[in-house]
Amino acid sequence: MESLTTLRGWLDTLEADQLALVLERHGIERTGARLRTLDELAMRLEHPGTMWQALSLAPLPILEVVEAVSALGEAATLARLTELLDRAPAPPVSHERSVRHWVDAAATAAMLWLDGDRVRLNPGIDQVLLAPLSLAQPARATIGQLTADELRAVLRGQGLDTPPRKAELMTAAGAAFGRFADLRRLAATAPSTVLTTLHEVVGRRLAGAQPALAHPEATELSDIEDLTAGYYARFQELSRWATATGLAFTAGWGYGLTLPSEVILALAPPSFHAPFHPEPPALATVAAAAEQTERSASAALAQFLGAAMAVLEGLSRTGLKPLKAGGVGSRELTRFAKEIGTDMATVRLTLEVAADIGLIGLPEPGRLTTSTRFAEWRRRPPHVRVLDIVLAWERLPTPPTLARDADDSYRPALLRHRDGAAGLLGIELCRHMAHRAGRGAVSIADLVDLFAWHNPTVMVSAVDLACSWNEAHLLGLLADGALSSLGAAITAQDRPAALARLEELLPEESGQVLFGSDLTVVVPGSPAPATVDVLDLLGRREGHGVANTWRLSEGSVRDALDAGYVVEDLVEALRSLSEKAPPQAMEYLLRDVARKHGRLSVRPAAAVLTSEDEGLLAEVAGERRLRSLGLTIVTPTVLVATADPARVLSGLRAAGYLPIEREADGAPVMEIRRLRVAGGGRAGTEPDPGPDPAPAEDPDGGDLTAELADIDAGLAELLAQAPSGQAPRPDSGHETAVELARRLLSGESEPATPTAHEQVIAGLARRLNEGEVHELVDAVATSRPVLLTYRSQHGSVTSRVVSRLQFSGPHLLGYCHTKEAERYFRLDRILGVAPAG
Repeated sequence: MESLTTLRGWLDTLEADQLALVLERHGIERTGARLRTLDELAMRLEHPGTMWQALSLAPLPILEVVEAVSALGEAATLARLTELLDRAPAPPVSHERSVRHWVDAAATAAMLWLDGDRVRLNPGIDQVLLAPLSLAQPARATIGQLTADELRAVLRGQGLDTPPRKAELMTAAGAAFGRFADLRRLAATAPSTVLTTLHEVVGRRLAGAQPALAHPEATELSDIEDLTAGYYARFQELSRWATATGLAFTAGWGYGLTLPSEVILALAPPSFHAPFHPEPPALATVAAAAEQTERSASAALAQFLGAAMAVLEGLSRTGLKPLKAGGVGSRELTRFAKEIGTDMATVRLTLEVAADIGLIGLPEPGRLTTSTRFAEWRRRPPHVRVLDIVLAWERLPTPPTLARDADDSYRPALLRHRDGAAGLLGIELCRHMAHRAGRGAVSIADLVDLFAWHNPTVMVSAVDLACSWNEAHLLGLLADGALSSLGAAITAQDRPAALARLEELLPEESGQVLFGSDLTVVVPGSPAPATVDVLDLLGRREGHGVANTWRLSEGSVRDALDAGYVVEDLVEALRSLSEKAPPQAMEYLLRDVARKHGRLSVRPAAAVLTSEDEGLLAEVAGERRLRSLGLTIVTPTVLVATADPARVLSGLRAAGYLPIEREADGAPVMEIRRLRVAGGGRAGTEPDPGPDPAPAEDPDGGDLTAELADIDAGLAELLAQAPSGQAPRPDSGHETAVELARRLLSGESEPATPTAHEQVIAGLARRLNEGEVHELVDAVATSRPVLLTYRSQHGSVTSRVVSRLQFSGPHLLGYCHTKEAERYFRLDRILGVAPAG
């Protein structure tokens, strides 16, 4: 068994059910390459991507505990951690239990573990957490970057012995910064002016102490806020003294002064405590009767479904005009919402979920309308359609009803914004209410605080949450601030139960039609698609929801006749809607409009030909060569043409006639012809523009020949063996977390012997460890996405999700989700590999 100083050693001490819990927290049994040994599991867990994902999903107390342990460094014991974290107003015993509870919770995600009383931190966190508690980098983050001579200088400055080897020097320096009493004694030897400045710097850092991952803006540290010459001179004196005595380093944070977090905490006054919130904020609620909640949810669902169908059916008839930059603008949405008779929030929400479902297409340039799928989708039962809408809403990246950004700029509809998480916000709000059965929230402000406690790394505003809160009410997941039965089923991801509840909550599809004497038609419940088709054709919607209302008018009937429908067919369709005949006034309206329809005709005419010679006009009208001009005799002296004047003039001249062009008032137009002369030269003497410019160099790839020259000559043999295309697909038997835990702990796992592909890739991707090489080869073989940490040819380091991977000599070819295009990645520039999602 290995020492508990390492994550690998701690994993070996766990029972199968404990290790299974760690695996389940990260979903390791479902993602990534098949783990062969505990060593590979430790590598996976120590990867910064794994730790960042775990921290991003952790509640606030776990962040506070982890960051406090990171800031304490080698001094992190359970007792000192308990002392550092703020316990007010809890009594000491309760505070100790709370700290231990959240330490254990962090351990289930392998963020830290206990080695006796010592609290050990997962090394991967150091690459995610740069300044724990927004104080400064811990000493270990800098020690690893120092040379042996620099480490000796640190130890000599603190009056300590200097071991001969660098590994021993690093261990000794780390231990030195963990002895807080020695650090305080060393600081006490400083000159009075230096000690005063040191306490000012420490006090400023302590005043801003808060979890850095929850407040990333707070890590922009600066110790030079007083720009006076006197303070700057004192600060420089502090820098020289602190580095000479080994309390600080000369590079990194603070304008040349790196004061480690351990030193700041060692010099903190006894009254200082790091923030700690072990309990979630209180949420004020009121009693909510289940029957009333269900009635409100049912009414909201019926109202929204009616309005959503009106929006989509209106979209299929008239369409929307998108902006040139994409999306639909405010003016167009306002016009459309007024035409449909609903509010802007419903229109935006409907359009966004419809686009996600695939109900919106772009059949012609400059016009958005429904897709071919809509005709089939609208004939599904109401409860199935609503479930599609709710599940689509969960997937949206931004609250659809959020119309303005933080800078008050307008957010066009149907222009996908990647900043946000509509489904996460809405479902998370429902999840908070799930623990309060029979209660409704009083204030959205309380929910904002509660959400921030559970999701401290999700940067959302109160406006985002308010939009998601209102959307959840529109969809019937919440009603009167309480969770409905539908919301409970959706939160539990129980689709069959959600479908059953929707069928109960929504009114059945209705074929009943009620005619009014005021030319209105009312359909209770959810109207059948065939009924909607007829009524949308003959009338205009005036209401939707529990009761859907249409009103017939001369204008609406005229539109139907303009579309080519015959009045007898329209009357028959109206009669077919109900066993009771429509009022006489309705049929009279249809027939009266049909009687007037077409008495006045309008035909296109782009040009008019006139002549006093009636015989000449008759000859021109009968000329076969001029048929393409669309000539028609209006009077013996007037012809109209569908072609424009320029085409008419050209055609007449080609046929041998001698026309002249006149203005609209009859005045002749003198046609001016200009001879085109090539400027400065004869035709055909312009300089040759040459070939098309070469495409810009791929920032991730570059010229292959030049790159190969950079690779060590000793890798020539490896390059000759470099795989091309996909690696052999491994045998991927599914294991549960418990089965995987038992296999890893039993020692019966297959040996982690590198395959031929892995040996070649390990030689090319020299910055990857054994587990990462295995992960990369498996991702290529199984075509699944991975998270690459990559250093470009310009030196910048980025993290990218890449899928559809293939090997190509010294490169990896794949689809980069950041660039939304295929990219080449040089294997020796890949710094890390982790499963994606």
